[in-house]
Amino acid sequence: MQVSVSNIIIIITVLTVISLIMVSALLAFVVVYNKKKRTHFVEKAMLQRSFKEQMLQSQIEIQEITFSNLSSEIHDHVGQLLSLASVQLNIWENDPKKVSTTDIKENVGIALNELRYLARNINGEHLKKVSLKAFLESQCEKVNKSGILRCAVQVAQGIVLPQEQKIILFRMVQECIQNSLKHAGATSLYLSAYITDAQNVSIEVRDDGKGFEAETFNTTAQNGLGLKTMEHRMALLKGVFDLRSAPGDGTTITLTIPYERNIHQNSDSG
Repeated sequence: MQVSVSNIIIIITVLTVISLIMVSALLAFVVVYNKKKRTHFVEKAMLQRSFKEQMLQSQIEIQEITFSNLSSEIHDHVGQLLSLASVQLNIWENDPKKVSTTDIKENVGIALNELRYLARNINGEHLKKVSLKAFLESQCEKVNKSGILRCAVQVAQGIVLPQEQKIILFRMVQECIQNSLKHAGATSLYLSAYITDAQNVSIEVRDDGKGFEAETFNTTAQNGLGLKTMEHRMALLKGVFDLRSAPGDGTTITLTIPYERNIHQNSDSG
């Protein structure tokens, strides 16, 4: 059976139209896909930029608190030691028998050591190199030296933190310790760090102070703002801030962040 020329033309035309439709559909798909891909990249870049801005803002806020605490430390401890040394020196100049130069040197030495300690702890690059265990132990040692209360520390083996999280976490721990020292009326402080069953790392700051009504504390304007700030910082680390307290039952603050061992192989061991 012979196919007429007109039928061949029709078949070719139909195939051509179908091919054009398929090519057009493919091109449209590629255009839409690339557009969505570009949109995704833009949104991802915006989210990353927003995250970095929030991290920077959080670090600035933490710096301000750190400088405030540093000012108090210098005024309350270093300043008093140097003032005492100055008084002793004046007495010694008038009557060397009344004051021993050894006492003067000791007070000046303690003040210098305190300044060195403060300088190390204000240095973010220094903190990045410090393990969690070493950091908590140094904070506990400082509390014990202050004589304000007793401090104990316990850190599980093998905890390693990424450097980008260390500064925020360490500064928050320092802030919690300062709150216990200044406001809790405690006699003991306990610092601990452990890995939970859910493969999270938890850092706990617990005191045996007077405690307070946590719900009332959270709704008070100034306290609520401070709590929200803490929660926001932990959210940036994809973590959780938990505060538990009751009158006469002390206060426990727990900072929890996700923990994946394989991510932290190149970090300093805690």
